[in-house]
Amino acid sequence: MSGLSDKEINATLSKIRGEYEEGAKKYGTKIYNVENFNNRYREALETRQELSNYLLLEINILEDIKNRLRERELEKERMEAEEKKAKENSFMNKVDSMIEKFRNAIEKYPTEAIHPKADEEICHLYGAFKELYNCFCVIRYFSGEASDYVIETAIKDYDNKFQRFVMPVGESKVPIIFADYVFALEKSEGVARSEQFILKESGFFLHSFIEKMDSIKTTALKKSFDNKIILPETLSAQSPRVFSFFKGKNKEEIYNATLTYASAMINDFRLQSFKKDEN
Repeated sequence: MSGLSDKEINATLSKIRGEYEEGAKKYGTKIYNVENFNNRYREALETRQELSNYLLLEINILEDIKNRLRERELEKERMEAEEKKAKENSFMNKVDSMIEKFRNAIEKYPTEAIHPKADEEICHLYGAFKELYNCFCVIRYFSGEASDYVIETAIKDYDNKFQRFVMPVGESKVPIIFADYVFALEKSEGVARSEQFILKESGFFLHSFIEKMDSIKTTALKKSFDNKIILPETLSAQSPRVFSFFKGKNKEEIYNATLTYASAMINDFRLQSFKKDEN
């Protein structure tokens, strides 16, 4: 910058001051301290320094400030990226944990074939309904001795409602509730919507079933001749798991276990929100 004219020196000074003032607005006067610059300029004048060399030094000082700021910004971006990645990893770990918990929860239920492309959750839901129905059939079996119209009507009503979830029909040989799902799988269209329908209807049914069975429980057990029960012989072939679990239990224990099973299905298949407002 040797041999600068006064005009060029003044233009350079003005530009440097402008950069200090703009920088101070954005980063503060501790970083862009225009007073320090002015003091250095006065000192250069007083000591009769070569202004071209002085200005070159000041330009280098500004470049150093800019480089430090760039490095700081890059470090900030790196830290933010690492923090974001850590949060994403943490979130994904939580998601993976939730998925694993859900998988473990539904795998405790038996599975029933629906379709080669059927989701594992839906197959386990079908199996759970079949097992719950076998539990219900034991209640139906010993509730017959109650000779009570309300109980008889409720049991018959829910036996009919169960058929949508457990009785195979049509060419697909699946219960009515799964029929549209099988059709959607065949067409590869509307599968998610069909799954949601199954879950929604399952939730509606289970909540309603628990409420109804709980409301008649006292009367149903009170009107039974005694609390002991001999399980129907057909149960051991239809559902060995239910037969083994119920063996040796009394009627009240069987009744409570059936309601507990239905409640577990609601929790394990995440059906809590699918509940009709009866009001």
